[in-house]
Amino acid sequence: MNVATLITRWLDVLAALLLECWSRWRARQSIVVMRDNGRLTLRQRHRDGKLGAITPIGSGLPGELAKTVKQAFVVFEMPEQEVVLRTIKVPAQAREYLSGIVRNQIDRLSPWPPQDAIYGFEAHPNVSDPGSLDVQISVAPRSAVENTRDELRAAGLQLDQITVRKTAAPERPPIPLWSREASDSGQQLRTARFAAGGALAATVVLSAAISTWALWSATSMAGNLDETTTRSRTLQRLLQVGRSPQALAALPLPERAWAFKETSYSAVFALEGLSRALPDTAYLTDFRLEKGLLRITGLTSDAPALIAPLEQSGHFANVRFSAATTRSAESGLFTFNIEANQERRLNFAGK
Repeated sequence: MNVATLITRWLDVLAALLLECWSRWRARQSIVVMRDNGRLTLRQRHRDGKLGAITPIGSGLPGELAKTVKQAFVVFEMPEQEVVLRTIKVPAQAREYLSGIVRNQIDRLSPWPPQDAIYGFEAHPNVSDPGSLDVQISVAPRSAVENTRDELRAAGLQLDQITVRKTAAPERPPIPLWSREASDSGQQLRTARFAAGGALAATVVLSAAISTWALWSATSMAGNLDETTTRSRTLQRLLQVGRSPQALAALPLPERAWAFKETSYSAVFALEGLSRALPDTAYLTDFRLEKGLLRITGLTSDAPALIAPLEQSGHFANVRFSAATTRSAESGLFTFNIEANQERRLNFAGK
């Protein structure tokens, strides 16, 4: 047995299970229809009986009632006088073979030819003989069943089952005569199989998509983790380099060049820090940077106010005047001389 056959059989079992569940759910919302004097009477079965409607045959149902019965399981109870009832007696052990027994004897029990007759049966234990079964068979002409279906269809009712209730024994379950489920079982099974197969295929595609997304996410997270780890190690090496000349000498030549560049003193950094810290009223006339010691000379209207901005810039420490501040008689500006130590700053690419 190949895989395709196994899948087909599995889908058939699943489709049959779905049909059974659907039928049971709809059966809980059964609506019983009876015909009496040219009118259709509707009532609920297995409910509180609040639905009770009467409508002439051939006329459509009102809007609210039509909406109520649209999803219901519609059962028509055919009057006993419109069918032929027969009873046969069979052994109790033959219960599982009743369908074949009735089919073999319908030619004798039906007043119509078998191709023109529709029949159903119900078995009950014989009261006087517990080892036997009384099989009650209801037979009706096919034309009567078709006419009944047409009448209910004209009223907006999709018929699901036709039963016969015996007037002499109303307490017993009605005898089934016709069922749309049995009549269209092949088509319903194919539809249910298609639905089950579509749902299964959609589940497989969705699972594959979720698995692919999860794999991609895990790979992306792993890549980000590796990148973060590499950058962390680089940062640790640069910090060690800033503290120890031996660590700088131990680095490979390309990394050593970048580390030296990022940890060395730079006149460019010093000029940038000065341009941000000095006010617009201060002018430099001399600039010197030797081994991290900065010396600047210039003119300003307020020399003492220069110390605090330079210290707060973060580029300089130990800011101080290296000579006395003098005032020019011509311009009225003060000449200042300031010394400061340049701070070591790490600046990493991409930060």
